[in-house]
Amino acid sequence: MTGPTVPGPTVPGPTVPGPAVPGAVRSPERDVVLSPGRPRRRIVVVSRSARPIRVSSHYPFWRVNARLEFDRAAAAGYRLDIPAGASVRWAPGQSREVSLVALGGLMARDGRAGETGS
Repeated sequence: MTGPTVPGPTVPGPTVPGPAVPGAVRSPERDVVLSPGRPRRRIVVVSRSARPIRVSSHYPFWRVNARLEFDRAAAAGYRLDIPAGASVRWAPGQSREVSLVALGGLMARDGRAGETGS
């Protein structure tokens, strides 16, 4: 048995200039701060590999390829401070300074040899 439906509360949506198209990408007309309020640090990283090394945005930085030389203790609990899905590449012998941002969450054990990242 069905009866009349009662509409739920309505919330005005954002106004979009021009036609609204499904799947359209909209972005604010201002800069967006990535990971606001999280601690950051800069470290110098040198590649000792004979091949290029690429590190993606959310990989725990202290666990990256052993042929990247840097202060791993300083990087514990941090990841690259770059947008999601991006990566940084080191050519053989290349040195670069990178910005790291603290990981979010509880930093609980994750099953990798008892490492916690802190």
